Amino acid sequence: LAIQRLEIAKNDLQHRIAKEARGNAILQASLERRKQALHERRLALEQDVSRLQEQLQAERDLRAALEVGLSMSSGQISNSRGMDSKTKAELEEIALAEADVARLKQKVAELHHQLNQQRQHHYGSLTDVGSDRYQHAQN
Repeated sequence: LAIQRLEIAKNDLQHRIAKEARGNAILQASLERRKQALHERRLALEQDVSRLQEQLQAERDLRAALEVGLSMSSGQISNSRGMDSKTKAELEEIALAEADVARLKQKVAELHHQLNQQRQHHYGSLTDVGSDRYQHAQN
C-alpha cells in the first residue's frame, strides 16, 4: 500500500514536472520571439538615428551655405563651387530681391524729398498770397 501511494505520488510529480516543462518551453519560445523582435526594433531605431543624423548634418551644411551666401554679393555667389545649383539660384534670387528693396527704399526717400520740397514751395506761395491780401486790405 505504501509502495502504491509512492508510485501514485511519483506519477503525479512526473506529470506535474512534464506540465511545468511544457510551460517553461512555451515561455522560453515566447521570450526568444520577444528578444528577436526587440533586437530588430533596436536595429531599425539605430538606422533611423543614423539617417536623422545625416539629415541634420545636411541641413546644417545648407544653413551654413545659405548664411555664407547671404553675406556674399551676387558675383561671389555665381563663382562659389561648394553649393548646388538650386541653392545658388535661390541665393541669387535673394540678392536680386535685396537689390530691388534697396532701390525701392532709395526711390521712396527721393519721393519724400520731392514731396517736402513741393510742400515748402506751396506753403511759401500761400504765405505770399496771404501777405498780399493783408497789404491789399490795409491799403
